[in-house]
Amino acid sequence: PAADAATIVLNETFGDHMVLQREPSRAALYGMITYDPAEFADGVPQVTVTITDVVAKSGFKVNATVTGRGWKAILPPRKAGGNFTLTVDCGPCDSPARLFDVTFGDVWYCSGQSNMWLPLEYTYHRNESVIALKNGSYPNIRGLIGNSQNKISTWSWMSAQEAVSNTNFSHPTFDLFQFSAVCYYFAESLTDRMIANGEEPVPFGLICTAIGGSMIEEWTTNKTTETCSNYNNIGPAMQSLFDQNVVPFIDMTVKGFLWYQGENNDHGVMGNAKRMDGYGCQMTVMINEWRSRWSQVPNTTDPLAPFGICTLAAGNPEGGLDIGAMRWSQSGNYGVAPNHIMENVFLAQAYDLGDPWPSRQCYDSRCCDSDFRSKKCTDCVEYCEILHSTNYFMGPIHPRLKKPLGDRLAEAAHTLVYKADGYMFGPTIDGCRVESSQQTLRIRFGSADPLLVKPYKQTADVSMSSLRVLVNASLYCVEARDINGTWICQDDASVAMEIDGDDNDDDADAARAAVTDRTVYKCYQEYTAITGQGMAPLDFEVPSEDPWPEECWGINIHPAPQPANNGGPNPYDDPKAWVTVNITLGENPNELVADLSPLQGASIYGVRYAWGNIWDQCCENGPDLGQSRICPPASCPVHGAKSGLPANPFMAKITEEGICECNSPQDCSYPPAPRD
Repeated sequence: PAADAATIVLNETFGDHMVLQREPSRAALYGMITYDPAEFADGVPQVTVTITDVVAKSGFKVNATVTGRGWKAILPPRKAGGNFTLTVDCGPCDSPARLFDVTFGDVWYCSGQSNMWLPLEYTYHRNESVIALKNGSYPNIRGLIGNSQNKISTWSWMSAQEAVSNTNFSHPTFDLFQFSAVCYYFAESLTDRMIANGEEPVPFGLICTAIGGSMIEEWTTNKTTETCSNYNNIGPAMQSLFDQNVVPFIDMTVKGFLWYQGENNDHGVMGNAKRMDGYGCQMTVMINEWRSRWSQVPNTTDPLAPFGICTLAAGNPEGGLDIGAMRWSQSGNYGVAPNHIMENVFLAQAYDLGDPWPSRQCYDSRCCDSDFRSKKCTDCVEYCEILHSTNYFMGPIHPRLKKPLGDRLAEAAHTLVYKADGYMFGPTIDGCRVESSQQTLRIRFGSADPLLVKPYKQTADVSMSSLRVLVNASLYCVEARDINGTWICQDDASVAMEIDGDDNDDDADAARAAVTDRTVYKCYQEYTAITGQGMAPLDFEVPSEDPWPEECWGINIHPAPQPANNGGPNPYDDPKAWVTVNITLGENPNELVADLSPLQGASIYGVRYAWGNIWDQCCENGPDLGQSRICPPASCPVHGAKSGLPANPFMAKITEEGICECNSPQDCSYPPAPRD
């Protein structure tokens, strides 16, 4: 064949300075080739990949497989580290494709919606990370750095140290500040844990493809989504991000996945994985599909590759009122992970990691633009100083506390994935028993990690324990939904299926919302870029003029809050029915004792902990919360004494025998021994 009979290129997901997956997996390299079959004896060119060890000045070759216009090479397993040059050639190709400064390590694929996208620029710990990197720390962390809202072709592989070398603190436009905070803090914290444990940190290669305003139905094939009942039919958006942001990486060998998504699904059906219903089903089938697609070539990505999930934070105005049911569905409805249907899956709870300053009042009153002389601004000084130091993006919907969430993911991964001594999750309910004579409820937790009950506010009229008991038997419901102005409990499968068949209007609303949310999100980014402000005023309508993109003209990017439903407040969430009670550590280090004496002998029919949204932040509510008074992170009282991890939220019935009964498939039928 002629010397220029073919042209070969690497897939756009590869680049200089990247990380390829280390042993025991086999890394994959792939791309496209243009050629004339008539020029080759066998109809296809022979593609060869040469791997050269720059330090040892040695190398080896691997033949690639050519299928149609694509080529793919599976490399032999390599130890972590090294500096390699990879050359892809086909002899008569006009020029070889090359990658320089490639190393081997663990590749983590991060995705979801805006809280996974949220860049370091909008997080409290960003400057600490920059200082550490500039001082030589974390040389093992690399990433495909860029804004995941933009096309993959605009991202570049680079080390984290290089990503903070191109600007300064006075104008924070570091390349790293465009990248996912949760994804980066996970690798940073995992590195710290490895060092503290005497391990050599492996190189980490980070990829983030998260898209703000997206729904889980966009990240899975339609065929897989349709195996679940009660999914959101979002029209043309169905499967769109699977095709756009998943498929380009499916042939890449990875160590594992991180997922942070749910706000835009939290107004639909949370459902139950056991009955193949709603988000609980969608979460589990998406994990299975991603693992299956990534591991199609044997010995590349592990068929049970680890999968980390961030649950939703409380105090988030974007989340629905049934956010407790959402967190439960994120665990496959077992309340903890790993579990029977989520093998090698780990959770990082975020219910106690809402933004410490959740109020918008100072901002919307324009106090942060003034000299604070007006009476309405006297309580806003600290709020505005924090805002000027680390801005919001769109407000408390995106908590700026992302480092603690990365820490929790890393603690679980270090234990589950890297087999270090540690903890995969916080205390998890095993069972409970009402002790009538003592007017107490004793709650038993798993024995791996003794309980710690942190001090919390207790007065005659308020308790921040976040432990609530139900005094009205008719109001026990894990998930309720407003259907045409009537609240319906969806715990029963037949009710949920009936809703699925009759709720076509909701599907149409979901399809419109998916497109609208994505557009609003994109236009909000334009607002921050043009104005330099992290939050837009209420009912800000994009001007129909330059420099605003035409697709954003006339769009209200921050509409004033509207009533959430036509049926009024959720009666199943009535604070008069769910009474907060005080808690103490029991005689057994894995038992919690709830004081029922204020109920004056009244029966209880349910118990729950850290289940809700706004009013389960474990901070006293009030007009000054998030304005002149913060809600500190990790304020909820029940933690593991050794792990420091928060207890997993739970909700359970109290049977006539006075013991707990969790909704299936979660099992909490192991009560403490009776003492009456």
